[in-house]
Amino acid sequence: MNLKKELRLTLRAQRDGIEADKRRAFSELICKSCLSLPEYTSAKVVLLYFPTGSEADLSLLAEDALQSGKTVAYPRVEGKGMMTFFSITSLSMLEKGYFGIMEPKKEAPPCETNGAICFVPAIAFDERGYRLGYGGGFYDRFLEEFNGISVGITFEDTLKKSLPAEHHDKKTDYIITESRVKKTIED
Repeated sequence: MNLKKELRLTLRAQRDGIEADKRRAFSELICKSCLSLPEYTSAKVVLLYFPTGSEADLSLLAEDALQSGKTVAYPRVEGKGMMTFFSITSLSMLEKGYFGIMEPKKEAPPCETNGAICFVPAIAFDERGYRLGYGGGFYDRFLEEFNGISVGITFEDTLKKSLPAEHHDKKTDYIITESRVKKTIED
């Protein structure tokens, strides 16, 4: 088994091992930190993900963005390794899609992502901002072309000093956990 595959299994099990009550509390703390980012405050477009399994839940952030009049968008799988963000005006505009993950219904309009702030899920991140995803390449491909601020969301337990990164991997501009906000890029 290759290193990334082994790490995915180990780190996912580690994240799954965080008690549900703690994950809820940690998710709330993460949302509060997201809300305090100046880049979030000034953003007109917010790109979110719907949590799957034991990922951090950003629904409080979604509610704030919707109430603040920001454009809120979630990804929908459009083909092998490809996803596109579509705008929603309510979480009721999401339905089960690819692998049972909630994504925008077909009638949701596509969203312009340039200049947006994108909150990025993963199994784990490292201190440099590199992510260990699920192996499908969806966010890798999206981030390659993305022109905006990217924020990696993870729990402190799955923030590692270093993860394997390849030349095509893009790091996020920030990492947010339940206990800190870390800027990973220089101004």
